Amino acid sequence: MEWNEESIGRIRALWAEGLSTAEIGRRMGVSKNAIVGKAHRLNLPARPSPIRRDRAAAPPRPPAVRRVVGPTLPPLSEPAATVAPPPVLTAPRPVAPSPQAANRPPVMRTVTTLSLIHI
Repeated sequence: MEWNEESIGRIRALWAEGLSTAEIGRRMGVSKNAIVGKAHRLNLPARPSPIRRDRAAAPPRPPAVRRVVGPTLPPLSEPAATVAPPPVLTAPRPVAPSPQAANRPPVMRTVTTLSLIHI
């Protein structure tokens, strides 16, 4: 948008009426931020924040959490915790072959064991 004398006069008039920057922008067909920037460059009087904050009625803030200073893990010189051995897995019980299985070649199966160690 080109800022000519007419548009600058209109911003000044709408600003003096107390309209919000968003409303001025809507009426002039520009963004709110364009109005904010132009008002700043024109040194128009500052507006109070539209966010109402009553400091007296606000609940007190909790104290800040104290940060831990120094190492948070035990030193490496201490003995490591003992870990229980993984459980012993037993093989599945054999199943009697069916008559249809007699004509098929044997199937190779691989059993993989996985143990998780929790430290």
